[in-house]
Amino acid sequence: MEGTVSYIFRALVITVAATGIFAGSVKDSRAGVLDYIWDTSGPQFIGKVFRCRHELKFEGAQKCDPLFGRPVTAPDVPAWLTIEPAVYVSLWKNSETDAGSDVEFRLFRAAAFGFDPMLEIRSARGNGWTMYHGVGATALVMAGQNIARTGNLGYKARLLGVEWNNGASLAFNLRLFPDGFGADEFGVTPPGPGDRPFEASIGVIVAIPYFRF
Repeated sequence: MEGTVSYIFRALVITVAATGIFAGSVKDSRAGVLDYIWDTSGPQFIGKVFRCRHELKFEGAQKCDPLFGRPVTAPDVPAWLTIEPAVYVSLWKNSETDAGSDVEFRLFRAAAFGFDPMLEIRSARGNGWTMYHGVGATALVMAGQNIARTGNLGYKARLLGVEWNNGASLAFNLRLFPDGFGADEFGVTPPGPGDRPFEASIGVIVAIPYFRF
């Protein structure tokens, strides 16, 4: 467990540092953001997201989440660039190999660092709410108590996102990995022949008003 805690701490430091690179403002912050990665061949993850948004216009403003504050709401422009570093811990899902053995993830057995740059576009806006969608890339690195450190690169789509002016938000994410995760990457089985199969991972990102996490 000590190794997992150490990895979580390093991932948190890297996440905060990456956020600081893009930080330009912490104005208009409203709620804490959590990202729940539901389905991969490995663990389920829940994590803290540090979001930076840059308005795509002439001399566009940039706003980022403070470390323990509340994230900025959607900009009042048609499109913006979003950078989302995040640090995650695993939940209760183990991964079963073809040989029938489990890759031990379980609760807090693994940690991950994510970095997701995306272009987001507003599709609709009403009285007090904004609907938007996004497309970009995802990088995910994970390690844990009983698994080797490994990572993957893929594509990310924010299928649908809705934000309210009080700071609440809900969005559905789809991560696509052309070369999926394999048990050999976790140090459980020998490397197999050929490329790993394509893998898709779904998730939900949520912000809750007036809660700071």
